[in-house]
Amino acid sequence: MKRLVIVGAVVAMLAAGCGGDGGSNLNEDEQVLADAIAEAMLAEDTGDMPFGEEEASCFGDRIVEEMGVDGLVAVGLDAAALEAGTSPADVDLSDDDIDKMSQVMVECVDFRGVLVESMTGSGVSEEGARCIADGISDDLIAEMAASGLADPSGETVMTDALTEQMFSLMAECLTAEDLSNMGGG
Repeated sequence: MKRLVIVGAVVAMLAAGCGGDGGSNLNEDEQVLADAIAEAMLAEDTGDMPFGEEEASCFGDRIVEEMGVDGLVAVGLDAAALEAGTSPADVDLSDDDIDKMSQVMVECVDFRGVLVESMTGSGVSEEGARCIADGISDDLIAEMAASGLADPSGETVMTDALTEQMFSLMAECLTAEDLSNMGGG
């Protein structure tokens, strides 16, 4: 059971952030909203989030490009609302909105790098952590991100597919020592 909790925590970390290259061709109004999104993401960072300014900027720019100012304003994510503390978990997102946001997260974050860092920090060998990270499909990473956005609490839901794939990869990739270290002893 302890391993499931650890896997769930790792998955939650994967769905929490965004990273990648910046650079955008946004107009002034679009850039204001993109910057507000990035600032809101950084304001929520409690030190456990796997993103910094570059990743937040990537997400802000890309989600404005993908959904447009009008689309974001329509769901309640305008600059004023974001500055007041509104987040995607606070608004009613359609399945299409969630899909767009999760795809942008996948584009902007090195989820596999975050997973490796998290697992090695828990005592898993670099080799074992990389094996698991490399084994997770892009589709599953997008599903994890979407799950975190769809749940009003912002927590990632451990779907059957995710649980099955994670346990399969753990069995394939981790040594007995790695598993013991993950379990705390």
